Amino acid sequence: MAEQSDIFGSDILLDDLRIPVVAANGELVICDGITAAVQDIRLRVFTYLHGLFYDYDFGSLIPDWIHEENTKASRLGLVAEVRRRIELDSRVLAGTVKAKILAWDELGIKIEATWSFWDTPEPQNITITLDRPGGRRVVEDVALEGDHGV
Repeated sequence: MAEQSDIFGSDILLDDLRIPVVAANGELVICDGITAAVQDIRLRVFTYLHGLFYDYDFGSLIPDWIHEENTKASRLGLVAEVRRRIELDSRVLAGTVKAKILAWDELGIKIEATWSFWDTPEPQNITITLDRPGGRRVVEDVALEGDHGV
């Protein structure tokens, strides 16, 4: 079996504002394994589709949904967009991506997504928040039910 860093790669660690983390000695902090893979999915969700000049297919249309009304069709469309974008990551185990709308009101939209990576027993989870006034996007890692950070 390959090392997790081989399967999931490595990257410069980004903070919640997507700014590179710098160590006390001034060097960039590197993440690898599942942390790097989750960070890649977070970046795909945050980046507007076609927003990277070197990877035209990277990103999502999730921000567009902030302008839609809360209808059954819109809810189904947004959930499908979230699932589709996560499923594009080749490290995600096919058929494991789930998404659900937690809130959709005048303040914004909140979506929870879960999935499993290849060769990992525990599912991963993020919450995506779209605020209406400025269209701000926030993605958080959250512990799954029963997972208390242990």
